[in-house]
Amino acid sequence: MRRMGRASAVVLCALLVLALPAAASAGQHAIVKRKSMHLNFRLPAAKGVAISVETSGHRQIRIGVEKGESLAFYTGLGRVSRKGIEADLGRFGRVSLRFLPKSTSRGGGLNDLLPPPLRQKCRGRAPVLERGVLVGNVRFRGEHGYVRAVAHRVQAHLVRSYRQVCRWGARARAAASAAERDKAEVLTLSLEAHKRGIERGLTVFSIVLPGKDGKHPEGLTIGIALRKEKVEGVGTTKGALVFDADAGIIASPRGRQPVTAEAKLPAPFAGTGAYLKEPGQEPSWSGDLGVHMLGNGLVPLTGEEFEFDFCRAISEREIERCLEKAKPSERPLALSPRRLGRLIAQGSGSHSQPLALARLSSLR
Repeated sequence: MRRMGRASAVVLCALLVLALPAAASAGQHAIVKRKSMHLNFRLPAAKGVAISVETSGHRQIRIGVEKGESLAFYTGLGRVSRKGIEADLGRFGRVSLRFLPKSTSRGGGLNDLLPPPLRQKCRGRAPVLERGVLVGNVRFRGEHGYVRAVAHRVQAHLVRSYRQVCRWGARARAAASAAERDKAEVLTLSLEAHKRGIERGLTVFSIVLPGKDGKHPEGLTIGIALRKEKVEGVGTTKGALVFDADAGIIASPRGRQPVTAEAKLPAPFAGTGAYLKEPGQEPSWSGDLGVHMLGNGLVPLTGEEFEFDFCRAISEREIERCLEKAKPSERPLALSPRRLGRLIAQGSGSHSQPLALARLSSLR
């Protein structure tokens, strides 16, 4: 499958429709970013694996593991301040580090990673960034020892953010309108399951454009699969990202009955999922679609326990309808397309944000 760098500018415009809520396209939407503190650093790891540690506020600590398109997060509680971190993560490890600041600067943040059309204009005090080192002890071990890390001194960043009110500029609204004029079809698939304390979910949206020959479709697929479980008081979230310059969902022509759709996604996904909706019958979701996740092997994404929704749109109004509809239950595990769009456009400080935004910026 083709990678993001070969996607066209028209596809970027279509993506902007998904990334911006409807109110933003009308010039009325604002994001309020609240005061927060984040301390983050990386741990030494095996080749091909990246391990990051990030805190949120004065209690939460999260360890993130990245290997290719796969992600894993381990979230626990501890004590966090400008002076350092203390946290016990049970079987997964322990963190005891003291922060020694070296330099201070202002500005920056995830907004700078966005393509220019998606950047926000913010009012309020700029974030403060302190660079320094953490000294002490930190050890981490993933399930079945798939990853290990030990460190006593690491480079670190402490970011203190303050309340800001941010809006999108005219360029983002113009790009969203251009996408609607180009009539790209957006296919959304959202599913989730809750069984024996384990939650699984997948949200994908695939933007399909007619090929240059008028027959073979071109497109873009973006989405995320998640698996959540709590182990000895530590929340574990495994994830796999989809950023691909091909249409990962292929559907029957609009207006044709029955409605069918096939989801086939690149590695670490495997197998195929099939959606079927015949007139007068309940829709079905079947197949052998699964995803390889760090420490858990192949995680199935089909089965009777899944709630699911499939939707298609070619206009901004239809896209909004799909975004509202893609809520399989009142306990949403998988990111709905709306939440995924907000993740791209806003950023929440999680380890996956810079990765997603950096790949999105390659569309420019």
